[in-house]
Amino acid sequence: MIEVICEGEKFRVSGKTPLIPGWRQTLPEATKAPTDKDDDQDDAVTLPKVRVGEEARNMRCEVQDRKTSPPKRYTEGTLLAAMESIDKEIE
Repeated sequence: MIEVICEGEKFRVSGKTPLIPGWRQTLPEATKAPTDKDDDQDDAVTLPKVRVGEEARNMRCEVQDRKTSPPKRYTEGTLLAAMESIDKEIE
């Protein structure tokens, strides 16, 4: 995750940086159909290597009109599961 403070506002970006290509190294991209999506790379962003305190320049900015939805309500089963693993619910 990269966090930037600009004009007193905090901006964050998260993405994936593969450490080991694994099975992806053995399968060429040409064998994949254009409509296929990787299971674990849905809209993944590859982050650049940065150092703490490194200055950055904003090259592009876009405003997106999106709406959030509230989290799903608990059912008896999901409430019990959440209570058993409460440590996963807390940041």
